[in-house]
Amino acid sequence: MGEPPRPADELAELRRTEKEVIASILGDDFAVVPSTAWHGAAQVETYEVVLRPEDESQKAHVAVVVRLALTRTYPNSVPTVLVRSNDPRTHGLTAEQLAALGEALHAKARTLLGAEMVWELVSAGQEFISVHNTAPARDSSTSRLSLEERMKQRARTEQQDEARRAQEQHAQEEEAERARERRLADQIEQATQRQKAAIREERKKLRDAPVPAPAVPAPSEARRADWERADAEAFALEAVRIGEHTMRRGTLLETHALTHSFLAMPAEPMPDTMLYALDVTPISAPYYAGTNGTRKLADVEAELAALQRLTAPTLVPILGFARVSRPTPDLPQATALCVVRGCANAWRMNQLLAQCRTLPWPSVRNHVQRLLDALHTLHAAGLVHRQVAPEHIVLEHDRVRLGGAGTPRRLLDLHRSNALNALPTHEAPAPDAWRSPEAISDPITYAPPRDLWDLGRCACQMLFGTQVIYTYASPEQLFDSMHGSDMDEARSFLQRLMHRSLKMRRSAAELRALLDETSAALWRTDDTAASVPALPTHSLEAPTRATPTHRVPKAREPIGSFWQLRNLPAAPAPQPVSRYLSDFEEVEFLGKGAFGVVVKARNKLDGRFYAVKKVRLSSSAAEEERTMREIMTLSRLDHPHIVRYVTCWIEETLVAGIAGLGTESSTDAAMTTSQQMDASLLRALNRFTPAGLGGGGGEDDFLSTDRTDPLSDADALVEFGPMSSDASGAQADGASSSSFASSDSDSTLSSSGASLVSPPRAPMSSSHDRSTSATRVLYIQMEYVENQTLSDAIERGLSIDEVWHIFRQMLEALAHIASVGIIHRDLKPSNVLMYANGDIKIGDFGLATTNLQTIETGLRESVLGEHAASVHGDDTELTSGLGTFSYIAPEVLSKHGLSTRYNFKVDMFSLGIMFFEMIASQRYYKTTMERYQLLRDLRQRTINFPAAWDETQFAAQTQIIRQLLDHDPSRRPSPMDMLHSPLLPPKMQDEYVEELLRLAARPTSTHRHQLIASLFSKTDADEVRDYTFDTGAQSDEDDVLVGVVCQYLRSVFQKRGAVPVHPPLLVPPNDVYAGETSVVKLLDRTGNLVLLPYDLTVPFARVCARSGHLRLKRFDIADVYRENLLAGGQPRAVLAASYDIVSPEADFTSEAEVLGVLDELLEIPGLAGNPWEIEVGHASIADTLLARFPARLRAPILGALPHLGVRGSKHRARQQLTQLGMSAAQLDELESLHLRGDVADTTEQLRGLLTPTERAALDAPLADVHRVAQLAHQFGVRRRVLFVPLLAYGFQRYEQGIILTVVQHTKHREVLAVGGRYDALLRRFAFPRASSAASPVPGAAGVQIAVGKIVAALAKYQQVNVPKLMGRPEEERTLGPWTPRRCGTYVLLTQNVTSRPVRRACSTCASSCVRCCGPTA
Repeated sequence: MGEPPRPADELAELRRTEKEVIASILGDDFAVVPSTAWHGAAQVETYEVVLRPEDESQKAHVAVVVRLALTRTYPNSVPTVLVRSNDPRTHGLTAEQLAALGEALHAKARTLLGAEMVWELVSAGQEFISVHNTAPARDSSTSRLSLEERMKQRARTEQQDEARRAQEQHAQEEEAERARERRLADQIEQATQRQKAAIREERKKLRDAPVPAPAVPAPSEARRADWERADAEAFALEAVRIGEHTMRRGTLLETHALTHSFLAMPAEPMPDTMLYALDVTPISAPYYAGTNGTRKLADVEAELAALQRLTAPTLVPILGFARVSRPTPDLPQATALCVVRGCANAWRMNQLLAQCRTLPWPSVRNHVQRLLDALHTLHAAGLVHRQVAPEHIVLEHDRVRLGGAGTPRRLLDLHRSNALNALPTHEAPAPDAWRSPEAISDPITYAPPRDLWDLGRCACQMLFGTQVIYTYASPEQLFDSMHGSDMDEARSFLQRLMHRSLKMRRSAAELRALLDETSAALWRTDDTAASVPALPTHSLEAPTRATPTHRVPKAREPIGSFWQLRNLPAAPAPQPVSRYLSDFEEVEFLGKGAFGVVVKARNKLDGRFYAVKKVRLSSSAAEEERTMREIMTLSRLDHPHIVRYVTCWIEETLVAGIAGLGTESSTDAAMTTSQQMDASLLRALNRFTPAGLGGGGGEDDFLSTDRTDPLSDADALVEFGPMSSDASGAQADGASSSSFASSDSDSTLSSSGASLVSPPRAPMSSSHDRSTSATRVLYIQMEYVENQTLSDAIERGLSIDEVWHIFRQMLEALAHIASVGIIHRDLKPSNVLMYANGDIKIGDFGLATTNLQTIETGLRESVLGEHAASVHGDDTELTSGLGTFSYIAPEVLSKHGLSTRYNFKVDMFSLGIMFFEMIASQRYYKTTMERYQLLRDLRQRTINFPAAWDETQFAAQTQIIRQLLDHDPSRRPSPMDMLHSPLLPPKMQDEYVEELLRLAARPTSTHRHQLIASLFSKTDADEVRDYTFDTGAQSDEDDVLVGVVCQYLRSVFQKRGAVPVHPPLLVPPNDVYAGETSVVKLLDRTGNLVLLPYDLTVPFARVCARSGHLRLKRFDIADVYRENLLAGGQPRAVLAASYDIVSPEADFTSEAEVLGVLDELLEIPGLAGNPWEIEVGHASIADTLLARFPARLRAPILGALPHLGVRGSKHRARQQLTQLGMSAAQLDELESLHLRGDVADTTEQLRGLLTPTERAALDAPLADVHRVAQLAHQFGVRRRVLFVPLLAYGFQRYEQGIILTVVQHTKHREVLAVGGRYDALLRRFAFPRASSAASPVPGAAGVQIAVGKIVAALAKYQQVNVPKLMGRPEEERTLGPWTPRRCGTYVLLTQNVTSRPVRRACSTCASSCVRCCGPTA
């Protein structure tokens, strides 16, 4: 009643089945009436049934013909019943009885509506006429039957009924079987379609998949000798193109750390007269060919470009720079950074000081003025010098220039983190007391104040000699020793320049103005540069080397000198030195976020790199207890997909007090290490109080210039201030510097001259500080991961398989995090690190917290405010106290009430956003603005997907995203729920797989045989797999044409005396097949691996080498096998032919005869009209030429060589080789060696490209090629033989021998046959000489032919020519010997009703092979 109507095809099938059943029961009493016009359009079929009574005695007297007209909707509609009263076959019923029969059948049909009713109507009609008829009554004889006779009659009736029931049951069983077959056919069709779709997908992947870039080895993996060769290659360059100028390398001028400086000689005259120097820095390490290294070098080049744009007269000019490829066979990615700078012939300040020791203050003052101008130019352009030192101060006539800006120090820092080359570096840094406080606390952070301090140190060295930094313990001690009116002004200025407070140093422009505004009368100008005073003339007190005695400082003496502090009588006992500074060396700045900074540091004990996070702790006891509780929780995280926390510790440091700072909040950001001075000196500062401190200590920027009197606030102190988040947010723990795309890896200044970013502020003690306060610093030591982040991978684009792989690993990590009660709170792509193999690690638990959390409204509003600012301004997302806006769950930002409680479900919301990004990037958005708009729509309560989103293709992904982004956290799945969701693709349990592999790999294991036996004991039959097993393995070849081609090949081989030899089917594993990816591998019952033949040469060589035959000609036409594109399917059989000549002598007549065979085969119709060519090469020639390239690239080169000479595939081949690390020069060299032409001409060209050593090594192989070409001509080979030096098909098979191919170049390179001499293959398979079965090993040459390609060519030829033959007389309609033939004999033996065809020998080929003789054989 309420069921939906059945489809028309189902109704038609039902009618067909019912008709077959009734016809089988009624036999001749049932017929289908041909359709006539009167049936009407709605009627489909009309059945005519002869009804007979059930009583056998009445059947001769009673019969009724009834017609049933079925409609298209039957059995949902009643058929029309017509009793044929006028039919001569109708008799035994009156007209009234016939009318009653029609009414009874109509009534019966209405009761059966919706079900099959024809048989029911027939049965009802038979019952009716059995009762209502005019048949004569049984005669008396029947009534007088004996009991025995009646029993026999009853038995016959029961037997008839049993037969009818059996017939009905048989019909039902047949119907059930047909239904089962229909279901099975549907399943087979569905499975076949799935497999065909999978085959198409696999072929598309094979066609479109890029060549994976090789993993870049760590620097420690490269041999030092290789690096040294690459360095020597870099220094040996002859010339370099710099912009519009070509500079030649001249004589060596000097050697620096990592760099050699040469005289640069322009190839053409230049307008200026300045001499230029060429600084060459080798970059040999493979690391810098990877993603992270490339990004760092790009930063170096950007800084050089900014320096090149500066044309100030106080700076050494940079003419230009270039990174030149200088590859070696082992390090093809090696380059050299070449910088051309001016002032090559100028003296350096260190050279001048070595001559005259000191300079007078007026000269120093003039020099410092120009150097301040130079620093101001750099700082105004957003650059820092990084290493102001006497060797970088250039003397040019009467003025100085500042050189060595930026790049030299940056390269040294890069070298410390990841070595650039093999050159040794020996740095001699200044004593710690002479280094700026920030250089000690943050050695890899560079800022303008640090340049000013270094300039002050240089000024001291110019005044008192280069050894002054070793003579005096600190600048303060030097300043205290400077007496005399001529030194007052110098002392005051140097104290400002080297003030331990960053604020007090001001800026280069302010200090330059200070020197200009000072009255010239204050300075002694009567001194000249010629009269250089010695140290005593400056009234400079030398420090006492004996045991110091207490000296009361003068009232005007500045406080803070190291020397004086060490002589204070009340100084307490020293504290232990900093564990961090003692055990670690910072080498690279990784990033900063809202809660600290992360640096890459090398442990001095084990030499390994770690990521160290430095967090300033609150002074609140309750806050400290909460922090330590969370740290203990984080320390329990132990998961392969979570960055590993090694250890943590707290250091307490005394730093300068800050008036009016107030209570610190737990969310105060920004922290760097405090100044690590000697603890006793720091504690001594407690004895003094700051003078002149005002009320509130405002949070000034380090570099602000809105000052009044430059000398009025000499006692101002440095304070902590909040650090702005870096552009990528709080970065992932353990991330590499590449993770911080918008942060300079070792400087807080943008190298491109962009806005100045505040560096991490370090607490410094001024020489005038009077009070201190304790600061507690938490150090977290973490695993260091050197690779990219998930953000980088998303930007590049991920495949769907990669997305599922990453998504599952993140779910497993989040499940572990949730199991220990932790909420990450800042899950985003930049906090997920990725290894080269695609595995991930979640890091940056800076915002991690435990259990349910409450977020105050004020903090929530601050996040919304930051988001609004980012929307209208910078598009970079910052990490706030709640995380990054795009990934924050809606319940965290909810405004319902004063606070909102949430749990680990907030991380699942973030994961949902990331899952969408992994799928949508490069598919649905490509720009940052598009991403922002899509994420904004996705975060809506309705979860709006992009308009182009394909929910059919991403059905499971769409459901997952909707579940994860549900605004109701209670409906959002947990990590474990999602891991067990059927929406995730299935994953094999790793531990089970590993155990199975371990058992299967141990032949002696007792469980191995049980495992193998269980595999072979499986008896369950899979019908669907049985029917679909051959999908993807079928051949398109015409079996009839295959027989014709095979017969012709036999005739060609046999007329040369070859006999058929077919080796065994299976072969054990061998190293010849090791490099093949499509070899069919099988397991036997013992668990050992066996292979199906991949070609016909290797199985024959294996048999021939052990057979003892020394002279033989053989041929074989058989299948070779390739793996099916569908795993577990029937292997693909490829028909091949082989012709081999075995002889004890290794003359070249065998190769020439093989070429003769090939030349004859090319006359087959379909091949004769195509531009097939014969190529000849030699394995030794190709091997020698490939030795010019790195060993790791030779296999890819062999794969790409066939495509380099084809226009349609040349570009792709070059692109693939470039991705594998080949330089442009190497590609050009490879193409120059890839010659192809006549033997004589090509040989001459090749000899011109060879070195003398190579020429001597290749004389014999070249002579072999010439001999083969000459003999081929004598054997009657008509086609031109081409010489290809880099011909390398079948390299392992034809080792050290001639290689032959038959190819044609159309849009692609097509190979018909490959052959050559394989003596080395026979020696490899021969018995060892010490074996009793050993026998002499002959030589052999042969060729393998692709029979399928010949068949395809012949089929195409027939397709073109058969229509032309149709117009000819029948006796002329023939293709001659290429006409397909049938068997000459076909015998049919018949016995009873069973016939069986018996195959007889084919009169054509004397064989019974169906494939050879055709399907009728």
